[in-house]
Amino acid sequence: DDGRVAIDVVLGKLPMADPNRLIVWGHSSAATLALLLASKDNRVSKCIAMAPETDLRTRLGNILDEEPAMADYLPNFKNYLTSGSPITYVSLLKCPVFIAHAKNDDNVPFAGTKKYVEALRKTGGKITFNEFEREGHYQPLLDAGIPRAIEWLKQ
Repeated sequence: DDGRVAIDVVLGKLPMADPNRLIVWGHSSAATLALLLASKDNRVSKCIAMAPETDLRTRLGNILDEEPAMADYLPNFKNYLTSGSPITYVSLLKCPVFIAHAKNDDNVPFAGTKKYVEALRKTGGKITFNEFEREGHYQPLLDAGIPRAIEWLKQ
């Protein structure tokens, strides 16, 4: 919802903003949010996601089993795991997407992104997927992925 409001503000207050060229871009959790926004708002024309977490259920699904007291503070947490996961909305994603992820990422598992990319391809999504071998999750991934993402934007 905040992303939609941000787009509304940009389009309403910045005359130089081109409504046909709205791009969302993020790394890690911000990449997750970029994919969610692109899935839920068709004003987004392109999406770039570097090392996104695409399925929160896989990542955090057992946290309430490990820490049951958290349920008192997060009563809707299980619903959030679904509603906050880009994989839930993969069939809604219509804009072109660029994803970069390293196989040796020690923070966000590469396998989840691979699964997401395959699901997006099955729905006919326009995806450019850059698999890196050993760039990890942080700066080396950005150093390798950002130039490719910029070239992708120029296409």
